[in-house]
Amino acid sequence: MANVSDALLELRGRAGAAGGAGEELDPVGDTIDPGAQRDLLVAWAREEALDLEEAEWRPRIQKTHGEHPAGFAIAIGLDDIVMSVHSQRWMCVPYIRDATPLEYLSRVVLFNRSFGDDIQLEGVICDPGRVAIVTSQPVIRGTAASPSEVEAAMREWGFVASDCPPLGRKNTISLSFYSPEERIAVFDTHAANFLKNEGVVAPIDALITTMD
Repeated sequence: MANVSDALLELRGRAGAAGGAGEELDPVGDTIDPGAQRDLLVAWAREEALDLEEAEWRPRIQKTHGEHPAGFAIAIGLDDIVMSVHSQRWMCVPYIRDATPLEYLSRVVLFNRSFGDDIQLEGVICDPGRVAIVTSQPVIRGTAASPSEVEAAMREWGFVASDCPPLGRKNTISLSFYSPEERIAVFDTHAANFLKNEGVVAPIDALITTMD
């Protein structure tokens, strides 16, 4: 397991040393070479002994959606953590193209920092054409929060409701939020992504991005 912030810092350093490794953007915002970052991620995982085999995870696959597409995703309860596989197609937020691995990990770091979560990088499935990031996070138990409870909790974290159209799961009621002070936007805040336990609302998943 690796601290996701440390891993991202190391990967960014390697990307810079490799001349950017796909972090440069063309005029319309598309990454020049997203494959370069996948190659860099795989090489780093193998060096750190964090490379995983897809066959180890296949028996646990469950059907899901979004960044966890049907046929290649898991959510395993393990006493006190949940592990998830995030496929080779990550969402750039707002979704105008697929995100690169470093963009996805940047979102994980931002989510940890904004909401006090502890998502960690367990490893990388390195099978050719099936590269995937495996993460873990502490189990959060509770019942689905209502939209009004989500909005109240987001206000406490310094966010205000935005009139931006909902992003994320289709045909699901969710709000979009923005932090004027931190310049952070959060989408996909539907009930399945926010749980309530003894009056405390906790986000377990959401689409988050900086407004740069």
